[in-house]
Amino acid sequence: RLPAAPVADSHGRLTQGSEVIIPVRPTSRRARMLLACAPLASMLIELLTLCVGAVYLLLSATTEELILNAVATNFVTQIDEVMLTAFVHRASRDRLSKYQYEHLWGVEEGDTRLKNVSDRSRWLARRQELLPLVLLLLATVTVGAGQAYGSGPQDGESCSFVYPPEREAPEAV
Repeated sequence: RLPAAPVADSHGRLTQGSEVIIPVRPTSRRARMLLACAPLASMLIELLTLCVGAVYLLLSATTEELILNAVATNFVTQIDEVMLTAFVHRASRDRLSKYQYEHLWGVEEGDTRLKNVSDRSRWLARRQELLPLVLLLLATVTVGAGQAYGSGPQDGESCSFVYPPEREAPEAV
């Protein structure tokens, strides 16, 4: 017997330390595959939206078009929530909200004390705090690359610096 292995109590339930492991009815392989498809499909849709939106923004010719396309991309990503709010009754939305896929991050329902959070959850929370900074840097690099690409030489032109009329070009050495 391993030291970390669960032990059966007097009622036949498995226990490991102070935790009680409740036996659960086994799930078939087909049901597990179907349960995995919903979050995977949602993730695939989000990734496709991200890629298509990024390409759409990169193809903007001017700064005005970039801002307009960014607003349009934001609208496309939020239209489902707007439609749900506008056309579905509040009671139906409340019933629907209990089927939302949420991560518990290792904390039981109603327990928000930090001392009960697992080390993995703390690690994920720290990484999640850095996510806005990473996205900001990614957006800055993307916009900068798009601007550099759009303002570079076009159709065989060469890059050259144009001096203002009041200054003369330096003499070549």
